[in-house]
Amino acid sequence: MAALDNFQKAIQNWVRDELNLMTGGLTAIWENPNAKRPTLPYVGLSILSFEKIGTDEVSKPDLNGFAKLIANYYVNITIDCYYGGNSQIIDGIKVLDSLRLSLGKQVVINHFTTNKIGLIKELTSILNTTTIIATGYEQRSSIDIQFGVKVYLETDTGLIETVEGQGEVNNNGQIIEVDYST
Repeated sequence: MAALDNFQKAIQNWVRDELNLMTGGLTAIWENPNAKRPTLPYVGLSILSFEKIGTDEVSKPDLNGFAKLIANYYVNITIDCYYGGNSQIIDGIKVLDSLRLSLGKQVVINHFTTNKIGLIKELTSILNTTTIIATGYEQRSSIDIQFGVKVYLETDTGLIETVEGQGEVNNNGQIIEVDYST
C-alpha cells in the first residue's frame, strides 16, 4: 500500500534527520524479522498496528466523474534504541527522549503535515528493555507512539449518461403526467 510506504519513509526521514543532529549519524532502520542487524548502536523502527478509523469521506465527483476518497488510520509504531554490549556507547533513553521532544519542533510538525501525518499520542513512557544476548547484556530502550494518517485515493465514480423517469407533477393543482428520458 502506497500510503504505508509513504508513512514509513516520512517516519524514517524524521528519525534519521534528528539522529544526525543528536549523534552525528546513528543508523535508523525498519526492522524485519529475517533482516541482518546493523552493528550497534542503531535505532530500529517497527509498526505495531495499522488501524482504520471511522467512515471514509467521499467528495462530490468532478466534471470527469472522479471523486476523492479520504480514509483515516491510526498507526502505532515502536522505536527501539539498541546500544552498547558490555560498553555503553550512547544512552538510548536520552536518544529516545530527544526524538520525543523533537515532535514539538516546528520543522518536524511541518514535515509530518506535508506527509499527511499527525501525532496522536505517546503510548508508553520510554522503557528500559535491556536483555541478555548470548552471554552478555544488550542495552535497549523503547517507546511506542501513535500517529494519525490520512490516505487520499481517487476513485472513478463515472458520469450519469442517461436519465429516465416517469411520474406526476402538481402544478398549482393541475396534475401533469411526465415521461422523461435523456
